[in-house]
Amino acid sequence: MLTSDLLLARIRYGYVYPAYARLNPENLKLAEALIQLFKKNIGATREELARKLSNFELEAFRQGFHYKYVRCLAYLLNRQAVYEAPETRLDPLNVRIEVFKEASKMGLALTETERTQVLQRVAARFRAEMREVEQAFNASYQENEVLKEFQFITAEQLLKNYNLSLTQTLLFKALDITVETRAPG
Repeated sequence: MLTSDLLLARIRYGYVYPAYARLNPENLKLAEALIQLFKKNIGATREELARKLSNFELEAFRQGFHYKYVRCLAYLLNRQAVYEAPETRLDPLNVRIEVFKEASKMGLALTETERTQVLQRVAARFRAEMREVEQAFNASYQENEVLKEFQFITAEQLLKNYNLSLTQTLLFKALDITVETRAPG
């Protein structure tokens, strides 16, 4: 299922028509390029990957693809990804707690000098270098998580997952459903 802001559909005369992806060469090529982008960025942070995805989205938009379509595919690929916090010698949670405790003793650390003092005091408590404290402090932020693994998926499967997710999202948001089918017999 997708988030509702990613729902790509058109409304006409009170009916909602989801924008399903056709399994045509253009869509398959886009999906494959996006899969390769994820594969090539194993070891990159979420923030770095997000920047590259933003550039990819812009380029795809220039080629005529809707930005929501590209975001949906990236969203689905993110589900195939495994992220981990960067490895640090110090426990990020304990470091954050100590940094905030120390900062609260001095009031807000508004200058670079005050910030450095807080980090040095915490580093002394942990018998570590200030750089290690700073790395552990930043390791708990989601954008600093590192892409460790990416579970393989084909371009065709990605497009099928997109169509399924689009339907799930639409059904979840629906207040009333009318289904018309045309079948022989």
